[in-house]
Amino acid sequence: MSKVLTWVHVILADEPTGNLDEETAAQITDILKECAHQMDRCVIVTTHSRSLAEQADVVMKLQKGELRNAAWCK
Repeated sequence: MSKVLTWVHVILADEPTGNLDEETAAQITDILKECAHQMDRCVIVTTHSRSLAEQADVVMKLQKGELRNAAWCK
């Protein structure tokens, strides 16, 4: 993984856990968190999963065409 990400600064993940079982979703979440915290990458995730969003450092919510800070997280 680290060799692939040596030149990538931003990772975009669209519904990365959307159709996965819980165990695989947790593994993907751990990988994304590792990329962000240990590899110092910006990870931007779009998701409908509240449990995934609750693990993010910053959460924004698109509501009625406006991007807002999601106060329900953290």
